[in-house]
Amino acid sequence: MTKRHNLGNRGFATYFLRSLGKEKKVFFPLIRLGNKGVTLIETLVAVGLFILIALALFGVYEVFGKLYNLGGANFTAVGGSRSALTQLSNFTSQANRVLQNRTINSINYISGTTTLVLKLPAIDIAGKTIDNIWDYAVFYVSSTNLYSYLEKNAGSFRVGGGLKLLSNTIVSTNFSYDNADFTQVKKVTAAVTTTAVENRVSVISQASEQIFLKNY
Repeated sequence: MTKRHNLGNRGFATYFLRSLGKEKKVFFPLIRLGNKGVTLIETLVAVGLFILIALALFGVYEVFGKLYNLGGANFTAVGGSRSALTQLSNFTSQANRVLQNRTINSINYISGTTTLVLKLPAIDIAGKTIDNIWDYAVFYVSSTNLYSYLEKNAGSFRVGGGLKLLSNTIVSTNFSYDNADFTQVKKVTAAVTTTAVENRVSVISQASEQIFLKNY
């Protein structure tokens, strides 16, 4: 088999292939490169455009990162305040009385703006209240932590018991009462402020709720 080629004027290379006594023409396109190079100005313009695009992408990334951190901090702060209020509301709505003070777990707690002492009727295994048998609960703040402590009667089947951390992001907690005489209190207003920080992004959440005692 012999092979020869010829460059035509139309930009094609013509190849003649001889096989078994026959000639065949096969056309292949040629790529022609110009002689003009890239100037320094064009290079500088291209580099400048690349830098501008990179800066724009970095700005978008930075903004997205801040929004993500803000969303995370907001979720943590709001979740902390709402979770604490849910626990407070659950116990207070079951309470028979707000006590002025009560010794629980060998510590004397006094109801006020940062401490709430509750007297709750004990419940049996079916979830019904037991007459003249009581459980006691206290909510109090220590530093940035909000705690609850449930002291159950031996005959009570109320779920839980002992010390529980409700939130560790407390900025402030305030309890207020509809009567200065604790034996006459029918409603407790609880206000909780929490904070959260995600990658130096700080968010503060405030939540409050008015809670009526049992049978009011």
